[in-house]
Amino acid sequence: MVKYRRFLEKSGYSDLTDGLDDRLTRLSTNYAPRGSIVALPQEGVLPFAFGVQIGKYCAFVGDNGLVLSYPEPNFLYWGLK
Repeated sequence: MVKYRRFLEKSGYSDLTDGLDDRLTRLSTNYAPRGSIVALPQEGVLPFAFGVQIGKYCAFVGDNGLVLSYPEPNFLYWGLK
């Protein structure tokens, strides 16, 4: 958590999604193109879990390995500008 806060202070972003919005294009879709970055809202140290769109699934790294999830309406997506 300390490194996360230091990163935010140094970068000037209010959170990680602001940083991604600055560097990538946010996509308004429920089915992002393969390779897009995916953010899943969650409670905890970080407000999001980040993953990658791989076909019809989103892949996230969990405590016990790779977690595959179908896209949900509350997921956020980014692609290259």
